[in-house]
Amino acid sequence: MTPTHANKKGRRYRYYVTHSLIKRGRPKASEAARRIPAREVERIVEDRLLALLEDQHGLHELLADDGDRAPEIEQRMSEAASFAERWPALDASQKRGWLLPIIERVTVMPDLVEIRVRPKAIASCLQKGVGADNIPTAVSQDEPTKTLTVAAQLTRTGIEMKLLIDDPARKSPSRAEANLQRLMARAYDLQRAFIAGGKPVAELAKEAGMTKPYFTRLLRPSFLAPDITRAVLRGRQPADLTATKLMSDTRLRLDWQDQRKAFRLG
Repeated sequence: MTPTHANKKGRRYRYYVTHSLIKRGRPKASEAARRIPAREVERIVEDRLLALLEDQHGLHELLADDGDRAPEIEQRMSEAASFAERWPALDASQKRGWLLPIIERVTVMPDLVEIRVRPKAIASCLQKGVGADNIPTAVSQDEPTKTLTVAAQLTRTGIEMKLLIDDPARKSPSRAEANLQRLMARAYDLQRAFIAGGKPVAELAKEAGMTKPYFTRLLRPSFLAPDITRAVLRGRQPADLTATKLMSDTRLRLDWQDQRKAFRLG
């Protein structure tokens, strides 16, 4: 698709349009011709990448697959959490300067948006930071990529298309709930390795591409009481029970009744 714009009553509207619509024009365009408001696509991309920055485990997997060492990955994750908090305050040029180097391609399909990103560029941009005088430079176009996805339904309104995120009839988990559920799934993966492996924690952490302290922090949520775990998986946990809180709480009690009191679930 190609970026374009139209001016109506002194106001500029930006779109992404298919090549067939440009070459043939509206009267002759095929059924596959599409014109999507640019802000809809950009909002989906921006929200998905911001969710990645806030998702420590998803980001860890992305950077670990790219071969970064555990201490460097954890440093980048710390920078990502800080950067996600500052993101809303950035102006459009600063956001664009951060997004352009890391996005290789965005593909809009009838029921899905695929965002192909460069993990090395993400790590580099997080390390450099983003500020008015510190916009990251472009990176090699040949870098390996990873694909992020967003379920979004294309709906036609005349020649223009609208993107509806997910199924409006189905309640989707919030970003915080999704991050917490991913944390629990990862914690139980590590617990299984911890129980079955018969290896020291340091060795298990190395195999998982983590430092020992991060491994133990990530393992800790797997020792939550079963009813608390069920509440998390059903999205019924207290609003202040987040992935960040669980990861930062170094005093998580092993006694299930104490846990229920701490999380106000019993």
